[in-house]
Amino acid sequence: IEPLLTEPVFAGFKPYHLFAPQANTFEADLDDYLPEWAWQVADERGLVILLHMVKLRALSDPANQETIRRHCEAFPNARLVLAHAARGFHAPNTVKAVGSLRGLQNVWFDTAAVCEADAIAAILDAFGPRRLLWGSDFPVTQQRGRAVTLGDGFVWVVTDQVSWNDKAFFGRPIAVGLESLRAVLSAADTACLNAEDLSDIFCDNALRLLGLQREPGNLSQE
Repeated sequence: IEPLLTEPVFAGFKPYHLFAPQANTFEADLDDYLPEWAWQVADERGLVILLHMVKLRALSDPANQETIRRHCEAFPNARLVLAHAARGFHAPNTVKAVGSLRGLQNVWFDTAAVCEADAIAAILDAFGPRRLLWGSDFPVTQQRGRAVTLGDGFVWVVTDQVSWNDKAFFGRPIAVGLESLRAVLSAADTACLNAEDLSDIFCDNALRLLGLQREPGNLSQE
């Protein structure tokens, strides 16, 4: 991996649970598919780790919380992005647990394909608008429908997974990308964000994260 990282096109790692050496990878521990050497390399080079955590309880799982905090503290120059609002498709998982990561200076969250405003609002409350990144999750955005919190999990209510009918479904489904955008803007309204905050979320936070834009030296004064 390291010789590839000399190329400027690589910003970091995107580990995925399918690399875990077990049958049911959706219940894999983070260490099973995000090895410590990746944390070390990310720390040495200031790289991003775009993490798609799994397990039914997602961020509410104590093992996930402990592993994230332990590694973020051990490798402070690694830049961890918790994908899908920390897997907030089941919004209560993020709402209940995002506070467990408070104080970590190298954690960000993206909004990709999350259609539940509560999960995004909880991140804004715990970390503020400087740690949230708009993500489209293309081509998932192109489906019509949305991901919905249901029971202790979530369900994708999209036109190629359910039989759309006029007895249970009223109105026409729109693209997942627009449903996710609506959730982000709703959470922004709840948090009373302004235009500058929205510019951070939709653009500037990513530029700063990737080292393409520097912070002004008088940021605290401003």
